[in-house]
Amino acid sequence: MEGYSTRRRAGAGANRGPAGGGTNQGPQRPQAQACPFCGQAYHSQRFGIDLTPLKARILDVVKAAGEIGISKRELHYDIYRDRPHQRGNDTVRVHLHQINDMLESTDWVLVAEGHGRLARWFLRKRRIR
Repeated sequence: MEGYSTRRRAGAGANRGPAGGGTNQGPQRPQAQACPFCGQAYHSQRFGIDLTPLKARILDVVKAAGEIGISKRELHYDIYRDRPHQRGNDTVRVHLHQINDMLESTDWVLVAEGHGRLARWFLRKRRIR
């Protein structure tokens, strides 16, 4: 896909070893690739910005939803279904807004159409100001 690459984030990080720990009895999503020396997860680049593996996955899922869009509930299920610990319902919303802040320097924006539980998220080309 255009504008996509994977590279290691610069600087030292506290993220060491595999995430989550413990066991989970369901299908496992492959862990993000990590540096074999320090265990720090590689960051992914989308539209010229560095994103954590989770934020990159969220952006990929919203983009894949296309013209249908995706609800916050559907996105929450898709992102967290294979994780051993449940996350709060507002977690996805917070990530979406953080991704939008990071996309500010690009031509892209995440937008919600509708309100409340009926809202659907889309990746759109930013309007020229």
